[in-house]
Amino acid sequence: MKNAVNSILSVFIFVVLSLSVFAQAAIEPSTAYSNDNLVCSISGANSGLYLYEWYENGQKKSYTSNTVPASATEHFDVWNCKMFIPPTIYTGKTQVGEATITISNAAPDYVDAFGPYTGTEGIAVDFTADASDSIDNDAITSWQWDFGDGVGTSTEQNPTYTYAQNGTYLVNLTVADEYGATATTTTTAVIDDTIPTADAGVDQTVVEGDLVTFDGSASIAYDVPITYAWDFGDGNTGVDVNPTNTYAQNGTYVVTLTVTDADGSINVDTMTVTVTDTVPTADFSASENPATEGVAVDFTDLSTGYVGDQPYTYFWDFGDGVGTSTEQNPTYTFAQNGTYVVNLTITDIDGSQDYFEMTIDILDTVPTI
Repeated sequence: MKNAVNSILSVFIFVVLSLSVFAQAAIEPSTAYSNDNLVCSISGANSGLYLYEWYENGQKKSYTSNTVPASATEHFDVWNCKMFIPPTIYTGKTQVGEATITISNAAPDYVDAFGPYTGTEGIAVDFTADASDSIDNDAITSWQWDFGDGVGTSTEQNPTYTYAQNGTYLVNLTVADEYGATATTTTTAVIDDTIPTADAGVDQTVVEGDLVTFDGSASIAYDVPITYAWDFGDGNTGVDVNPTNTYAQNGTYVVTLTVTDADGSINVDTMTVTVTDTVPTADFSASENPATEGVAVDFTDLSTGYVGDQPYTYFWDFGDGVGTSTEQNPTYTFAQNGTYVVNLTITDIDGSQDYFEMTIDILDTVPTI
C-alpha cells in the first residue's frame, strides 16, 4: 500500500512540475532555415523524459524524438511539436508542451555590384555582379539593376549600359533567390563628358582684299547644339559655322576656331591663311605727244591697284637727264627737242613696285623770221 501511494505521489509531482513549464516549450533555432535541424525542448527539463509528436503543415509525421532532421524541412513549412509525459499504469500520456515554427527563407548574404565604374557619355559601360546564399543555399534567380539616371534598368547579371549624359550616378543592384528573398547593394558610375572636336578646315592662300570663306562644318559634338567662335587673327571675329573675312593686308594669319558643346565643354583648332600682296599697276598719259620744246607737258597718273595698299609714292624720270618729280600728276617742260623715254615708278605701302614707260617726241621750235 505504501509503494502504491508513493507511485501515485511521484506521478502527481511529475505532472505538476511538467505542467508548470508548459509555456516554456520551444523549437530551436528560433529562426530556422531549410538546412537546419529542428529541436523541440522545454527549458530546464530533460528532453529524454518526454514523448514527441511532430506535425508538418498540419499533417502528423513519423518523428518521435525531439529532433527533425534538416533534410525533412522545406521553405515556409509550418512545423508543430507536441510534448507528452509517457503513460503510466495509472495515467495515459499527458501533453505538457507545444511549440510551432515556420521555416524561414534566408535572403542572399552576399551581393556585390563591384565598381566604382568609370566611362564616357555615349559609350557603353560593362557592369558585373555576383551574389550567393550560403545560409540555406538557395539559387540566385533574379538580378535587377537600376543605373541611377532615371532611365536605365536591366535584369541581366552582367549588363552593358550607355549613359546619355555625363555625371556621377548611384547604381542600385537588387538580387532575389528562387524563393523571393532579396538583398540590395549599391555602387557608383562616374561618367565623363564627351569633348567636342573642332575642325577649322584646311589652310588657305588668298590675295589681300579678297573675301575668304571659312568652314567649321566638320566640327562634331556629342552634346548638341554646338556654338562656334572664330578669331581670324587680324582682330576680326565670327560666330557662324561658315563665316567670311576680308584681310586688309598681306601676311600670315593664324585662325582659331573654338567650339563649345551643350555641356560647356570646349575644343580648339587652328588653320593658317596666307595673304599675298597685291602688286600695283603703273600707268600714265601725257597731254601732248608729240610736244614742242619749251612748252609744258601735263602728265596724268592712271595707275591702279588695291586700295588697301594706297596711297602710292611716285617717282618720275622724264628721260632728259635733268627732270624728275615725286608728284602724282606733274607738269614738265622739255628744254630741247628730241625723243625721250619718260618713266613712272610707283610704290605701294607694302613696298611693292611697278613702272610704266612712255616714249615722247619733243619737236623743235621753229624760229620766227
